Amino acid sequence: MGQYFTAALKKGNNIIVVEKDHRGLKLMEHSYVGNYYVSAVVKAIRSCEGSSCQVAWIGDYALSESLNKNSKDFFLSRVFGQDKKKYSDVLAMAKAVETKKNAITLSVSESEMDDYEDHYLLNMDKKQFIHVRKAGDLVIHPLAILTCSNPGSGGNYYPHEGEDDEELFCSWCGDNIAYSKTKPSMEAWTEIKKDVFHEN
Repeated sequence: MGQYFTAALKKGNNIIVVEKDHRGLKLMEHSYVGNYYVSAVVKAIRSCEGSSCQVAWIGDYALSESLNKNSKDFFLSRVFGQDKKKYSDVLAMAKAVETKKNAITLSVSESEMDDYEDHYLLNMDKKQFIHVRKAGDLVIHPLAILTCSNPGSGGNYYPHEGEDDEELFCSWCGDNIAYSKTKPSMEAWTEIKKDVFHEN
């Protein structure tokens, strides 16, 4: 059964749900450089007041599986650790996606795609960054993979066992993400190589 995804951003007490002009996109049906939906989310990150905001790509089964502590599929303990606030924030984002309550809805359509350019996405919490290059068709954009709320259940991205993408998958979920046109100073920052994400 397919699992569809919707991005949500949180800044302070405000949650923004980035709504597509149609429902029904699995993770790897839109996670590409230049895709209008991913571009809209990047544009929303870029406009976050104070330069960064929490980001989570919420799957349809997040509340019943990965965010439900009573579920056998509650796997995000490895992502959140003892950070109860971050878990609570992502839970609120997931509820906002499902109910649209207490959320600002940003509706986007393909015609509103932002002009695409090289950029860096910075994880302000983990001090990691990734360079996303302007490229042609079918180049994977890693943002949804990094901030995904729950894998499996028809999400259709399968990390490669024992490889870097297995450890990175969902590892940015709920983290504060910033947009930059310039590379951060290498001191105290770690670069994630974009080419670790590839389809089976």
